[in-house]
Amino acid sequence: MVDNKTLEVVAGLMIKIPSIEIVKTVCLNELHIDATEVDEAIKGARTLLTRAADYNRDEEFGKAITSLNDLYASNIKIKDYKTALATRREISLMLGLKRKPDENMTRGENTAIEIENEIRTYLEPLQLAPQGTPVVELVRILASKIINQ
Repeated sequence: MVDNKTLEVVAGLMIKIPSIEIVKTVCLNELHIDATEVDEAIKGARTLLTRAADYNRDEEFGKAITSLNDLYASNIKIKDYKTALATRREISLMLGLKRKPDENMTRGENTAIEIENEIRTYLEPLQLAPQGTPVVELVRILASKIINQ
């Protein structure tokens, strides 16, 4: 029976060493795990790694969104609209509000309304003009601000 401390060490090895055969060798020669327990140790370490990944997924997602929102706000504050726009795009991707372009879909398959709505989702949060301002005007204002930086 392999103890939890040893399982944590084996899990650390599995993160750092890409070859499971090398991990097994280290378990035998360096950690002095009995040959009959090496597979059990690796299985236990995999379970620890899986639990750690599942346990932190929502928390890490929340941290990522929070830090991106903070970055977005600080870029708006210093009037770095180009970076703010890129940050907003990343937030939209993470939240599933926008999907990455499908390699099988050509730009011509989107209607003008879909394209305008997509552009609007990025520009309206920048508060460049009142809600409902035409997209062409929003782009013009943003371009002007970027050029004048």
